[in-house]
Amino acid sequence: MGVDDFIKDVVAEELSIGKDRILMDMKLGDLPQWDSLSHVCILTRIFDKFKIEIDTFSDELLSLRGISDIVK
Repeated sequence: MGVDDFIKDVVAEELSIGKDRILMDMKLGDLPQWDSLSHVCILTRIFDKFKIEIDTFSDELLSLRGISDIVK
């Protein structure tokens, strides 16, 4: 499974929607269920999987608003 597929799976699971509804240009707020709490859950699962450490209060973390930002 590639990175894009993994991220789509995580987003679909956290938002309780079908993976086929996930587009790579989607971002926080595009769907009613994609709120700040679900966004943190998405980021946490992705960071854990790829062993990414990031400062909780960093500008970099705040800039991760959508799927395409996360993939970068």
